[in-house]
Amino acid sequence: MIKQPEQGRRNVNDSFYEHEGKQISLLNEIFSDVELSKGEMRTLVWLAGWEESTVRNIVSAVRKAMTMQKEKFFRQEEENEQPDFITFQKNLQHENFNQEYRKNSVDKEL
Repeated sequence: MIKQPEQGRRNVNDSFYEHEGKQISLLNEIFSDVELSKGEMRTLVWLAGWEESTVRNIVSAVRKAMTMQKEKFFRQEEENEQPDFITFQKNLQHENFNQEYRKNSVDKEL
């Protein structure tokens, strides 16, 4: 999960801090259950400072990649192939993201 750094420890105004918080909430739709390293956290907080459309596009792309990995996993399972569990575990962070993605696709909001 991405945690927003305290405002007082940084040189940011109230407007930027509020905007950053909203962006972090959007990113946490993907990363809420993920244990992030300090470096990953810093990078994602940095990303949250960019335009809303940039963050939404990245969230959309990650969701698409996660959907493709899940679909690939189930195709392998249907074809009686040995599924690649390591890849599946690395890329799949939420159990029900596929249904939620199709219902609430970021692309539809843009």
